[in-house]
Amino acid sequence: MLVSIVVPFHNGGKAIRNLIYSLLNLSFENEYEIIFVDDSSTDNSSEIVANLTKKVSVKCKYIRLENRRGSFYARNRGIELAEGKIVAFIDADMIPDRNWLKYLVEPLLDNNVEGVCGKTIPAKEDIIIEAVKVAPSGEELAYGFGSGNVAYRRDVLLAVSGFDERFDPKFRGDTDLGCRILKAGGRIVYEPRAIAYHPIKEIPLIKLWDYTRGHIHDPLFYKKHKDLIFSSEKIKKTLGSTFTQPFIGPLSLLGLMSISTLGMLITFAYISMLFLLYVVISLIILWVAFFVISGYKFASSIPKGRKVELKLRFKASIHILLYMLFLLLFRAYGSFKYKQFFI
Repeated sequence: MLVSIVVPFHNGGKAIRNLIYSLLNLSFENEYEIIFVDDSSTDNSSEIVANLTKKVSVKCKYIRLENRRGSFYARNRGIELAEGKIVAFIDADMIPDRNWLKYLVEPLLDNNVEGVCGKTIPAKEDIIIEAVKVAPSGEELAYGFGSGNVAYRRDVLLAVSGFDERFDPKFRGDTDLGCRILKAGGRIVYEPRAIAYHPIKEIPLIKLWDYTRGHIHDPLFYKKHKDLIFSSEKIKKTLGSTFTQPFIGPLSLLGLMSISTLGMLITFAYISMLFLLYVVISLIILWVAFFVISGYKFASSIPKGRKVELKLRFKASIHILLYMLFLLLFRAYGSFKYKQFFI
């Protein structure tokens, strides 16, 4: 049975070279094809793909999108080109284990399974603090269904119209797809033996705004799947930590606290702008002090016996403060955009 592997990429560079080597050397008894969807790269990614797949026994396809459309749009084009009955997805900056495809496909041989999620782990172990480095140490990278290490039956993907491209740039669309398949009566299982490695990514402060932008789609996800969000703890966790998950209806604990704080600040502003400035500065200092002393323990995944240096704690306190502010702003914008209040 033919299996299609879809690899969307934009400016893949060196990372996609390593991925291609791995994909061409998978331990897989059946035939498989690799479909590379170039989301309008401006580097030498296309040349790398062409050179490394020129004379290989594995069937490879390449399609280039002239205008950048986003990863979910690219994945949908890959589904259209796929000839296999099973479609697997992996990100361009990931490295699959040699037995990755074997174990990812195995559960789909059961007619009662429509999708399989593999286990994604960091390429190296490190101290992780949310919003500074993206990846728990030694654990799965994300809740939900992901799109970088997952496989579905192609007929099921077509039946639900693939990925919802409104979630581009890439955010929430992978979990949305999984939710729609579950609602259609499909079964999605977790296969921890299907391992793929993902690099731990630093998030520079200047890129935090762009990194957080995807939360515009949170209200759309809430609008489409509020029933599943409140009935499944796993789906609820896709919306973040306890502070950013729905707490009272469409209000997260963070949203409730921010509304209360905003009301307090407006009151202080009415009394005195100088007093308002004093209160804001005091709150920021208290937050940083709390985080540096002990708060970092709640926002990190730290290997036992490891210490987090003071510099990283301070850096993380600023990152997370801005991250929460940006998240609230983007969710507020998304509430207007999708006509669904969720903050």
